[in-house]
Amino acid sequence: MSSNQETSSTRRTGSGQDTRPGPDPIRPARSRTGRRVLAVLAVPVALTLLSACSVLPGSHGTLTVSGAAGPADAGAATPSTSSGTGSSAAGSTPSTGNTSSTGNTSSGRNKGCPAGGVAVDPGAGTARTADLDGDGRSDTLWLSDTGNTRYVGVRTASGARFSKVISDAAPESATAVAGRLGDGSAVILVDFGRDVQLFAVVGCRIVTTHNTQGQPYKFDRGFTGYGTGAGCPVIGSSGRRLVGYQSKGSSTGTDFTVSRTTITLSAGGSRAANGSTTILGTHLPTSSSLVTMAQSVTCGASGRALEPQS
Repeated sequence: MSSNQETSSTRRTGSGQDTRPGPDPIRPARSRTGRRVLAVLAVPVALTLLSACSVLPGSHGTLTVSGAAGPADAGAATPSTSSGTGSSAAGSTPSTGNTSSTGNTSSGRNKGCPAGGVAVDPGAGTARTADLDGDGRSDTLWLSDTGNTRYVGVRTASGARFSKVISDAAPESATAVAGRLGDGSAVILVDFGRDVQLFAVVGCRIVTTHNTQGQPYKFDRGFTGYGTGAGCPVIGSSGRRLVGYQSKGSSTGTDFTVSRTTITLSAGGSRAANGSTTILGTHLPTSSSLVTMAQSVTCGASGRALEPQS
């Protein structure tokens, strides 16, 4: 369900309409220069997905999820069916494009990034998030827009501050969530409304995650039809995993099939490739918690940073 599913973001060739079923609960409109800003910030409750027949509420009756899975790679991943019955189955403005604190890089669980680095824009939208530098303490994620340049940044509990320039053609203000995965990777998901760009915290820097073709990895949000959301659920013994979701409506538009594709990360999170896809539920109503989750962008209990009005 990533928008590039091993392709670049230039694959967008559709009508330009958002094909997501139902309203996106976190993107009410508010006018700004060339973009819409969130007037209400609704943070979906973090849902934990378990493998081997876990039970989740939200559809008609009981929802049974089996296996690990995620968004589909334009035909590269083969969906597996899940078991179950009934209707379910599963400072100042930063001055450079990629700045980092100086000194030693982050390593291990007991050593964070050294204090220092860029100043955080006083008007930045901030949110408390997971430990991104490996010292076991919660960090802060932020987004800023100076009118000329947009940034995503991190301020760690140790006092390190680093940021990266972001850009997207979508006419919406961005939101961002972040988290540390079971493999140790620290990821940042920047949601631009039509797509979600993936970044990683590597060596006390924010780096762009690339797909196997060397293009920035992006999840679709219903704009191109490859997916509708992304998340970081806990899957079995592997811990928290990065996944993409697809919520596909039936021909009648009265029910949905939800699938989940796991994303395999390497090089500390700077590389990503699509893994297996599992169908989590079929014939699900719009009110199903799985449908809501599949149309959202979350990462565990991370707060959501909101890009401010420039």
